[in-house]
Parts: sequence; C-alpha cells; structure tokens
Amino acid sequence: MHAPALLLIASLGLPSLAADLGPNLLTNGDFESAPWRGEGDERAAQVDMLVSHGGKQSGRLDARPDAERYVYGPAFDVDPAKRYVLVAWLKCQGVSAPDGVHLRFLQWDDKKPVGWIWNWEIGQGVEKFLRTGGTHPWKRFAVVLRKLDPNAKRVAPFFAIAKGAGTAWLDDVTVREWNADTLPPELVKSIEEPAEGPPMAAQPADVQKALPPEFDLSRQTFPPRQPAGASLLANGDFEQAPPADWAKTVQLDNTVKHAGGSSLLLGVGPGGAIATTQHEVNAAADYRLSAWIKTENVPRNGLKLRLWPGWWNESTMSETLLVADGTQDWTRYEIVLKNLPASLDAKRRWLYYSLDSPGEGQAAPKVWLDDAELVPLTDSVRIVSPKLGNFLTEGAAGALTYTVRDVPKEQGRRLKWAVTDFWGQFVKQGETGLAADGQGTAAATVPLPGRGYFGFTCLLLDGNGQALQGETVSAAQLPKPPADAAHRDPQSAFACWGVSAELAPALGVKWTRWIERGNDFTPVPGQADQFDWRLKEYAGEYKPADRRREEQQAGLTTYLCFHQFADWMLTGPDGKRAAVPLDWNRFADWVAFVYRQVTDLVPVVEVWNEPVIPWGWQGTPEDIVTLHRTVYQTVKKLNPNAIVIGPCDSLEHLDTFGKLGGFQWVDALSTHPYRANSPEATDFVGELRRTKEIAAKYGKPTDLWITEMGWTTAPGRFTELEQANWIVRAYVLALSEGVRNLNVHIFGDWNNPSASEKYFGIVRTDRTPKPAAVAYATMTRNLEGAKHASAIDWLGRASYGHVFERDGKPLLVLWNAAGEGAREELPVGVNEVQVERLDGTTETVTTRDGNLELTLGQSPVFVTGAAAELYLKPDLKTITVQPDPLKVAAGDEVQVRLTVSNPLASQLAGEVRISPAGGLSVEPATKRLALRSKGKADIEARVSVPAAAAARTYPLFVELLADGRTVARSTVRAEVLEPVSLAELRPVFDAKLSPAVEATITNQSQRTVKAAVRLAAAGWQTDPSSLTVELKPGASKKARFNVTSPTLDSGRVYEVKIQAETADGSRAETATNLNFLPCIRTKAKTKVDGSLDEWTGAAKAVVGG
Repeated sequence: MHAPALLLIASLGLPSLAADLGPNLLTNGDFESAPWRGEGDERAAQVDMLVSHGGKQSGRLDARPDAERYVYGPAFDVDPAKRYVLVAWLKCQGVSAPDGVHLRFLQWDDKKPVGWIWNWEIGQGVEKFLRTGGTHPWKRFAVVLRKLDPNAKRVAPFFAIAKGAGTAWLDDVTVREWNADTLPPELVKSIEEPAEGPPMAAQPADVQKALPPEFDLSRQTFPPRQPAGASLLANGDFEQAPPADWAKTVQLDNTVKHAGGSSLLLGVGPGGAIATTQHEVNAAADYRLSAWIKTENVPRNGLKLRLWPGWWNESTMSETLLVADGTQDWTRYEIVLKNLPASLDAKRRWLYYSLDSPGEGQAAPKVWLDDAELVPLTDSVRIVSPKLGNFLTEGAAGALTYTVRDVPKEQGRRLKWAVTDFWGQFVKQGETGLAADGQGTAAATVPLPGRGYFGFTCLLLDGNGQALQGETVSAAQLPKPPADAAHRDPQSAFACWGVSAELAPALGVKWTRWIERGNDFTPVPGQADQFDWRLKEYAGEYKPADRRREEQQAGLTTYLCFHQFADWMLTGPDGKRAAVPLDWNRFADWVAFVYRQVTDLVPVVEVWNEPVIPWGWQGTPEDIVTLHRTVYQTVKKLNPNAIVIGPCDSLEHLDTFGKLGGFQWVDALSTHPYRANSPEATDFVGELRRTKEIAAKYGKPTDLWITEMGWTTAPGRFTELEQANWIVRAYVLALSEGVRNLNVHIFGDWNNPSASEKYFGIVRTDRTPKPAAVAYATMTRNLEGAKHASAIDWLGRASYGHVFERDGKPLLVLWNAAGEGAREELPVGVNEVQVERLDGTTETVTTRDGNLELTLGQSPVFVTGAAAELYLKPDLKTITVQPDPLKVAAGDEVQVRLTVSNPLASQLAGEVRISPAGGLSVEPATKRLALRSKGKADIEARVSVPAAAAARTYPLFVELLADGRTVARSTVRAEVLEPVSLAELRPVFDAKLSPAVEATITNQSQRTVKAAVRLAAAGWQTDPSSLTVELKPGASKKARFNVTSPTLDSGRVYEVKIQAETADGSRAETATNLNFLPCIRTKAKTKVDGSLDEWTGAAKAVVGG
C-alpha cells in the first residue's frame, strides 16, 4: 500500500494562519451538531457539554477495560495529488498509556476502503497519528498530510482511545488544502493552554443504591428446566414433506439426516411454515424449542426459526428466535420461549424459517433440519396485575400477582423479590412461601412501594433455597386520571403511535397515527372505486371507521398516513416494474377508497411516510411532488377542511421540494428528526428552526408536525432512562419552538427481535412499562393545556429551563443535559414550591429568602408555585444582551450592551463577569455594580475577534455574582463571519450564448477589503483567470468568469467552485453542480397567445386540455 507522509507537532493559540490554507473540508469537526458515530459500540458516541475547547461541546471518549473504543466523523473529498493540513485540539485525563489516544484516517475510493493514512514519521504500518495520552489540558496538534493512496476519493477521521482507563476529548478539528510539504511556521511551536478549573455544573451525584448481588440475574446459573409433557410439533422429525402450499423452498433429503429416514433441506429466502403444533399452544406456559441443524456457508445469524401464528404482522411471532450460522456438523440448538402473546392463546402455531442470501462472492448456504421439538416446561412463571401492562392507579389495588404453574408434585417453592425505582436504584426486597394447589399452581402477592415506576427482579427457589429461575417485570402506579381524561382534544401536541386505547387516558396521549399500506389492497375487477383488503382472512372485513371510533372513545384523535405502493400500481402489461405508479389516477382511486370511509373521523392526513431518496423513495424529486399533489387534491375533494401534511423528507431534500413547487400541496410540514444522541447534543432545536426557515422561504405556513421521533433501547444503544429523559426534553424544546404535534415512535416494542425498530417502544412487548411511559404520563399531566412563555437562558452550563403558563400560573421545567449534580439557584419569590420528579413523585421544597436551590440532573423536574410576576412578564430575564446574537466578521470588533436586573428581594452588590471562548476577547471582562431590589443597570463592552477565527458560532458566558455565589447566568452567541462571502453561483450566457459563471461577493466586515477571486473547475480555462475586487463595508459586487475552453457539453454536469481570498488570509468559497442548457431565444417580445411564431428554431406544438 502507498503510505502517505505526515509531519507531527503540537502548538497553542490562534495565530494568523497562512494565506495559502484552503477552506475547512471537515464538517462537524467542532461537534456542535452531533457526536461522531460509533461502529459496533454505539455507547462510544457522545459529546461533553461541560468540557469544550470552543463552542458549547466537544467529542468525548471514555476508555473501556476490555477493548479499544472509537468513533468516526464525516467523510470529506480529497485529491491524492494534493496536500492537506490537519489541526485538532485534544485533552486527556487519566489515560492509561502515554500514546493511548489517537486519530487515524481511513481512505476510500468510490466504493470501498483503500487503506489507512499512516504516519510516515513513525514508520509504515502504524495506523495511528496525532498520538497522545496521560493527563494534559487542551493541546493543539497539526500534521501535513501528503502521498495519499492514488485511488483515494474520500477520507474519514477516526478518534480512538486504547483499552484501559481514562477519558479523552477532541474539538475544533479542521482539514484544509495546503501547498507545501511542511507545516506553516505559525503551527510549529509546541505549547499548551493553561489547565482549566472544574466544569461549571460538575458536582458529585448521589451514590446509586445497587441491587443485592443475588438479584443480578446475569451472574446467576440456573439448573435446566424439566419437561412437563411431550413435544407438540407434528412431523418434527421430518419423515414426511410439509404440505405443498406451505414453504415453497424446502425438500426432504434422505441422504443427509440426523436420525430416522430423512431431514428437511431448507432453501434461501423468506421461507415459510415447515411444521405445525398438534394442538393449541397455551400462552400461560413456557416451551423449549429445539432442533438438530447442519449448516454450510450460512451468513451470520442467517438462519432463523420461530413460532408463527399465521398472522400477517411479524410482531405477533414468538418473541425469541432460534438462530444459527456458519458451517457446522449436526448440532442441537435450543431456546426457551416465554410470555407468548396472550392475544394468540389457544391457537395453533407454525414453525417458521427464513434463510438469508449469501453475500457478494460467497458460496450458497445450505441447511438441513431434523428432530425439531416444542416441549412444555415445568415451573412456568407469570407476573401480572388486574390492569393491562401492570399500569395501576392510586386508590386501586397496588400489587402484582406472582403465579407459577406446573410445579412438580411434592416439591416446595419460595419467592424472593427486589424492587428498583425509575432511576434503577434499589428500594426494597421481600420473601414469601408458595403453596401449590392440586393443579400444580401456586401464587403470591408482590406489593408496589407507592407512586412511580418500579422494576421487580423475582427469584423462584426450591425447598432447599436453590434458585431455579429468575424473572424481571416492571409496573407503574400513576395518579388517578382526571374525569375528562378520555375527552378528545385535537389541539393537544401529545401523540404516540399505536397507543393502547385502554392506556391512553392514563398516559395523557391525545393523538395516534394510522399507516395504510397500498400493498395490502387489490383492485376489485370492474369497480374502479372498490378494493379488496388482503388481510381480511386474519382480521375480518375492512372497517377502519370502527377502529377510529374506538380510539375517539379513549380521547384519541387519529391522523392517517399513506405508505407503500402495491405491485398492481407499479407493474405494466410487459411485466416491468416502475418506481412510482404508472397511473396516478388509479393511485388516487385507492387513496379516495381509504379516506372516504373516515372523512368525519380523521382530520389530518400525512401524504407519505419517509419518501427519502434513495433509501425510502425510488422515484425522482418530481415524483414526490406529484405524489403530494395527487393525495392533496384527492383528500381535499372529499374533505375540504382536512389538514394535509408533508413531505416527511430529510432536511437536505426539503429545499428541492420547495423549488419544485411542492409546498403548495401541503397545509403544514411533517418531519422525522430522529437523533443520534440527546436533543441538546444534536442541535435538535437548530434543525427545527432550519426546517421552518426553508418552508418560510417558499411562503408556506410553518406549522410543524413531528410525526415520528424516538430512541431505541436496543442493547448497546440507549438506556431506558436516557429514552425517558430525552423524550420529555424533546417535547419541552419542541413546544418552545411552536411545534404543533410530536408523535413518539412507538408505543410498544415489537416481538420480532430482528426488526430494526423492536426496542423503540415506551412499553415492552407485553405492554409493561419502561420508564419512558411513566415519564410521558408525568409530562402530559403537567404540560397539557400549558403554553410556553419563555426560556430561562441564564442557568449554568448545560442547564436548561423553560417557563410554561398554565391557568395563569408559571410552571418551570428544569434539567441539566450533561450530567447529575448541577447546583442551581432560582428566584421564586415565595417560601415554598412543589417539585415533581419525572417518576411522578412530588415534594414540597422550602426556599431560602425566596430563592429555590435545586440540584439538577438529566431527568427534568417540574416546579409549580413560583411567583407569577417573576416568570410571566416579558422582562423576566435577569441578563439580556443587545444585539443577540452578535454578528461580527473575523478581525473586527463589535459593541455589546448588557442589561442586568436584580431578581432578588434585597439589594445586590456584586459583579458581572464575561468569559468568551475560542480566542475571542472582551473589554472589560468584569464590571462591579450595586442594584436595589428589581433594579437594572446597563453595561457596555467590546468583543474583539482574531482575524484567524473560524467562521462559526462562539459562546460568551455571562455571570452575575454576589457574595461568592452565582445569581444568574446567560450565554450570548457570537456569530463570527468570514470577512467576505460568496453567494448566487450560477451559469450565465451572453448574446452569442457563450457560457460564463458568476457569483456575488459581499464584504461582511467593518473595514475595506481587497480579495482575489478565482474559479476552479476541472479542465476549465476562464477569462479572466482570476480578478481582484475592492469592497467597502457592506458592499457587494458580481464576479464573472467567461469559460474559454473546453466546449461545454449540455448533457454533462460540472462541479464548479469560486473562491475568494483576502489579504489577511481569510477565505470564502461557494460551490455547486452546474448544467449549461441555453434557452431558445425569441425574435421579439414573447406573447402568451398560443402561437410560437416569434420563437427561433422551435418546433410547433399543440397543447391539449
């Protein structure tokens, strides 16, 4: 492999960078929009809001003791013939090895990796550079990157920490084009920044009370379960072939077998049913599914066996799969199936298989199956309550019933249990005897400790105290819902897709989503407006209105979303399949058929679920607009008052939708802003604002519906507590931005663990709660009917506060997004307030001189009882800044005015402290003041920005201090601009149709600037080759380049860049893909009269109506 050369140094400061350094190629190197991504270790991907070099957050890696941990950042384009300068800031704390932290870069061609970028100075074969470790403050590293692989097209950065201990932080990573083999002189000096003090919000959190060790089921070893009867499978020995109308891809093989005369050879594909039970399965019993399997070349987890009821939806399959892969001789596989869906009790089951196709270049897999059994087991445990999902309410029976059936005769049993709360802390434990009746069934009562969410770990013991098996279950005890909980409120913002009608009132859910799929319908021959529902064999006649009425009785309003084209919509007479309907009118017939049945029950229609190119939509952007026009016109014809929402596309495609006229076919926006981490760490609010800004550009109202959003609790992804915290915080932030509706995806986990969305539910497959369900109920109980009043933006770093008005009184929602133990003090003007935690428990907190002292963590708290005059008036902010945000070009200064109010009931004598980040400076940095109660004072300060400062947003932290404590804080945004900007890059033609490119260059600074402007496009020559412009502050000018060669091909798309460079080294760039298509010119002024006589060279056309 061709190893590139690197020169490694460390230095400090923000000196003026060399003028020949190009623009930054790496996006999100400052970690302001999201963490970098983990691969196989999703927990590696995180940001730190309490530690950063510049901006509000940095990338963070915590070492793990067993393996290296790494994340990777966005890829960027490279030219192997060019050289680049990488600059990165790193900080380490307690890293085991002195070189245990490093960056590495992976090179890619068009399709595949072509090797790591290696460190030439260390030696070929070393995959690490920018190496550091131990403990040190922020240090800047820089390298020159040269001699890339000749085939490299893109490069992706990897940030890694070796196995062991310690933490590393990464921030402000840039990659810029460079014209030399050595670093610029200003990047050579090796120094470090001074060590920092502790983060503003860092305080020790309470020590968690752990479960007693005996209840740690991961460390328990249980004896094998004993059978309670014979196998239920008919023909599990596969001595006879399955019926012909079952799986089509199987056959008997009498040459390869485990026992008997034959086995079943399984073919590649989705498979199907291969055996059935002789009689009904009992959902109250446990079963052991086992089989002897021989495999050859099976992809990883490629063979799956499970019980299937014949129902169309895979969510009703047995929860656990028996999985095999690789090449193995006859091997016995087994799995215990527990908690089969109660809705499918007393039904026969099929044994269902699927076998994945081989990967590219891999041999075809083969699988033989023999001697499969489904055996009922003794000691089947169920832990239930009288209420669905163990959702209990105060005032009713607050206990679970532990039942064990098929207890072997004359064998004693005991039960031990332990309880944890919403945060996983140990609460209590208990023990009781179990006496079996004549049918071998025993039961005991397990009480709930009170209001909130609780996790139970239960151990079944024999008469000698040996643990036979362990079970976990969750339950919730909620406040009794109000009398109007089942009343519909279409103005509510609280939605949850698939919510149970029985549980919706207790959880406060007011909206649900209904997706109708085209491939579940077939046309009725000879009846254009009628369609058959393919699922009626399993679910009865198609009567969607009945389900919607049931939802309304539970206080739910439903919105409809269309999805999935049917084959009959896409397939032509020649058998070829199109990406979109061949006849949009026929598609409209199906839309009308569905919506006609519910027009008076469904007020909102979402056009389509995720038509995102390329993975969610195979057609063109124009087809997406046609889709929206078709659905909009069809729905409005049936119900003019219906609200049609869309396009449910990614942010990057939304502008294209607008340019093509798509917004005229929606009444409001819909979006799915899933996050890779917490809402705050991934700029959730910024994305909402950008979405509405794009729509506003095309004159569209900015009502925004978030029709899907959630976090998975799949192993290795996000914890159940993070899911609960983040859902509530997302709602608060969304409501603060005026979001009309937010639909949590999804209500319940799916039974099929191979499904990508199995763990998104706020309840489990058996409908028992996760912490998120209780958090949702606490949130709706507080926020339903409340109106967002303002943000409390003066709290400590990473602390968030929002004020809502409910019944004329303030409701405060507070949390810290970075960790636990953030001490905050808020004026409330009363002697005591009520604080409700996310699990629904409440306490009365006494204030000190009208000030509330709280320790915030990642779970929001709801505070009621504060004085309305402090929080429901427009001038409630203690520190305000004008202008905010500050907008200033690199190399300039800007004047700022701070207005400071005394929120205390007594006189305040203290100081204001301003702390800029990222190399910015402020004068004065501190200012003494004395204020009477409710008094105000203005402070003038000047913020200076270095000429070399990168164009991005920098925070200025403002604190009001008195008597050594912080009274209030605020964060001011300083938006640093490039001195010049480039925009409106477009192709132009002169009178002879000669092509040219022009762009507008604008001076964004407060000084006159000279800038050299040049155009870059592969193989082009232009006149002029470059030009120099001089611009006064705020002035703009067109920069035009005539293309002299080559002759441009109208069928080709060209990548074109225009760059501007000022005398002090600042750069701006704009780039786009251009297609030069000259317009046919007319001989005279065009008349719209149906005649083309004035057009030169135009063919005659007849436009029919």
